[in-house]
Amino acid sequence: MFSMILTYSIQAIVILLIIFTVLRNNRKKIGRGSLSLLLSLLGMAVSFEFGDYIFGDQLLSFLGMSAWSNPVNNTGFHYTIFVSSIFFYS
Repeated sequence: MFSMILTYSIQAIVILLIIFTVLRNNRKKIGRGSLSLLLSLLGMAVSFEFGDYIFGDQLLSFLGMSAWSNPVNNTGFHYTIFVSSIFFYS
C-alpha cells in the first residue's frame, strides 16, 4: 500500500515539474486558466479511490476532520465531495 502511494506521489511530482518547466519556458503571462488542468487533476485525485486509499479522506483526516457525517461506521454523507468541488470550482 505504501509503495502504491509513493508511486502516485512520484508521478504527481514529475507531472508538476514538467508543467512548471513548460510554463517557465513560455513567456506568456500565467493566469487562472493556465492552471485549470492542474486543478482539475487534483479534483479528480481527491475524489477517486486508489485501492483502499482515498486521498480526499486522508486529506480531511490530516486536517482533523472526519470524511463522513457518521464517522463511527463510515456512513452518511461523504464530505470529500466538498474538497473535490473546491478544486473544480477554482
